[in-house]
Amino acid sequence: MRGLRLAVLIGLLYLLAPPSASAQNVVALTPPAQELVQGQIASLDLEIDFTDPSLGGGIVVEFDTSRLGFLGFSFDPTAPDDPALRLVCPSAAPACASFPGPGVLVAFAVDTVGFPAISGAHVIGTLDFSTPLPGTAPLSTREDDSVAGPLVGVTSFDPPSLGTATVDIVDADSVPGLGATGVVVLATGLGLAGMSALRGVRGGVA
Repeated sequence: MRGLRLAVLIGLLYLLAPPSASAQNVVALTPPAQELVQGQIASLDLEIDFTDPSLGGGIVVEFDTSRLGFLGFSFDPTAPDDPALRLVCPSAAPACASFPGPGVLVAFAVDTVGFPAISGAHVIGTLDFSTPLPGTAPLSTREDDSVAGPLVGVTSFDPPSLGTATVDIVDADSVPGLGATGVVVLATGLGLAGMSALRGVRGGVA
């Protein structure tokens, strides 16, 4: 029932809203580039910067499954959505049966009562990946067209600009001066909310 009410409201806003020349909303993965040793956990934040408020929707993060293994997604405590409407796929949630993949679906939204539309710069949450093989692993984002629907602004009804990222995974034995337990980290770029680029790497090599 909540989903139907949300869909009806989005449709009404689209029909009634005047054209808008506002800046495009942005979805980003941060840090956009990082380098770490095989075996380290790669962490990337899913961030938004919305000038055109949105009632929510879904973003799919696609990645090289031969070099990255999805470990989980954790919503940030400060995320501006309604926790009751969150969804992450793959998971045991019944709605995930309609998500064909590939990738990870992160859906977030606000109810039509009690929550303001989502706007401004926010960290939605953090994706964690294992790194089983060395090499370059690209990640990209796209709109969901299966379960939650697209993440559009309520004024312009335009889709957001979608970000990408790259994880370079190196073998410790190939790095001069490092043994099998050596660790090297190089992360570049700051998040939309000004977060430290080094937040993209966690854990250690056993």
